[in-house]
This record gives sequence, structure tokens and C-alpha cells, in this order.
Amino acid sequence: MRDAAALAADADVWGPYASYDDVARFEYGRRMWRLAEMRERLLTNWLDERHPHRERFLEHRALVEEVLNSEESVAALDAKLRQRGTTLRCLSREIPVVFGQWFETREPGRAAPIADAAKPNEYSLVRLRSGAHSVHARSYAETMHPGIGPAAEAEALYVRQTGLIERLRAHHGEFVIWDIGLGAGANALTALRQTEALDASLRLISFDSTDAPLRFASGHPAELPYLRGYEQEVARLIETRHVRFRRGAQRVDWTLNIADFPALLQSPAAATWPRPHLILFDPFSPARNPAMWTRPLLAQLYRLLDPARPCLLPTYSRSTQVRVTLLLAGFWVGTGRATGRKEETTVAANRPE
Repeated sequence: MRDAAALAADADVWGPYASYDDVARFEYGRRMWRLAEMRERLLTNWLDERHPHRERFLEHRALVEEVLNSEESVAALDAKLRQRGTTLRCLSREIPVVFGQWFETREPGRAAPIADAAKPNEYSLVRLRSGAHSVHARSYAETMHPGIGPAAEAEALYVRQTGLIERLRAHHGEFVIWDIGLGAGANALTALRQTEALDASLRLISFDSTDAPLRFASGHPAELPYLRGYEQEVARLIETRHVRFRRGAQRVDWTLNIADFPALLQSPAAATWPRPHLILFDPFSPARNPAMWTRPLLAQLYRLLDPARPCLLPTYSRSTQVRVTLLLAGFWVGTGRATGRKEETTVAANRPE
């Protein structure tokens, strides 16, 4: 039993008209957080792309996790938070609610996965609400293009939003695209497919830490139709890291760099890359892959751009933190178009026009 003094101290924290929702979020949240399996399930739920408070949780994640990890009394924790400009009562409201329909034990993804016999422990296909299939990465507990599907999202964010077709029609010479976060290849292949009727020369440079998701995806062209017709080119790219080919009047030179991108960006090799006109920026989320969203990385990326060559950098994130980091890195930053359940995304550029 707690003594009267402790109960009185708690009452001071929660106020004379305490919201038991605030108290419950903190008390039960902290108890569940102490269990490793439950903590993983909570994070999977809160970081789900469909969660309406996901972006807000990402903004406050560090402090929320600090509070949930704490062993201090309510009063002591509140006093500590007040020194940092907030209160336990305020912060408890930043602990997201749990949506039961996603709170599953079988798989931390967005849908029941279709198991793949070749790589059962890392990648699997999932069927999205849109009916399209996408690739789920178990180690990141994330599904690629989870909203409207790989091809539809790639077309919306990286082709139509950037005016890629119109830019290529007006462009003379080689058009350079940096594909940062190749993943299962949807962005790159959708950009190629949408522009294959144009008389254009495309230099595509893809980056990722592994080609495993592309290898996995290449075995499922029936479920991932953006791969159809490019099976041979993708196979050669995986095997040799470089492929050249023509599609009608379109000429493609595609290179794949498999390396730790933050380290590669700082290497002498980065200075030799042709400067891009467009960057398809699509790493795993800041919560799962924070090294790809830091100010030093984005600032170095900005420094590598040619100031005389307009370059767009669209990305799926709508996080305030991501936008501020892009601004601090030197980019001009604006609101991108909606996709799936996101009412907006983000577009950055090295020039204001």
C-alpha cells in the first residue's frame, strides 16, 4: 500500500481534476514497456504508417521512451520534466493509443504476410488494403510503400509530382537520377517504365546497403507487376552492378552501389558521381533507419549537388523533424502531394524555383 504522502504527491502531479486517461497511459504504458515482447509490439503499432499519431510520436519519441523506461516516482519524474519545460501530465498525452486491429503477435507488419520459402526470415510479400502487394522487411519491421502500393506510390511521388516526363521532354543530354534506398526497385523501375516512350538518355545510380530485397522481389513479378518486362535487366544489375539497355528511343545506364550510404557519401568516390537532376529519397523511416535522416548526411548530400543544376528531392515523410533537418542542411523545403493515408509528403530542392 502507498502512504498518504505519496498519494498526495501524485495528486499534485495530475492536478485537482485528473484525467484518468492520462494516468492510465502512463501507468499501464510503463508497465507494458518493461516487457521486451510487449515493447516491440507497442512500437510496431505506434510506428505503423496508418497510425494517425505516428508522426507526432516520432517528434516526441526520445522523451516518451525515456519516461516509459524510468523507474522514478511520479513526483520525481514530473519534477525532472519540469526542468526541461514540460510536465508528466503533458507528456503522458504523447504516449500514443493502441489500435487493436494492428496489435498482432504473428507478424509486426501491416497485413498477414505471404511467406516466401527462399527467405522466410527476412522478406515476405504482404497484400495491402489497396489490393497491391509489397515487400515486408522483418529486420526493420516495415513494409515498403505501405499505403497505395509500390508502383502507384512511386508514380505519384517520384514521377508525376516531379514533372519527370515534362522535364525529360525539355531536357537535352543525359538526365541523372540518384535512387537512394533502392529497396525492391519500385521507384527506379516505375520511373523507367513511365518514361520509356521518350527519346531520352537516363543515368540512374542506385544506392542501398544490400541487394537482398531486389533479389527477393525479382522472384515475384506476378505479385509485383512493376518488375514485368525488366526481369533480364534486373538480373544483370544484381549480378554485375551495372547494366545498359534501350527501350525504344530511351537509353538507360544503370549502376548499383551496395555500401553503407552515410560512409559512402563521405568517401572520395562520392566526388566522382555525376550530379543529379532528381533524387528519389526512400530509405526506411527515421524511426527504423535514423542514420539516413541526419543533418550531417543531408548537408553532405546538398554539398554534392551542382548549384547550377536544379535538383528535386521528394520523399514520403511528412515529419516536421525531417523537414527542419532538410532546411538546416541547406535545402528549400515544401509540401508534397498526398499519397495513400498521408494527406501530404515532402519535396526539397537545391533552388527555390
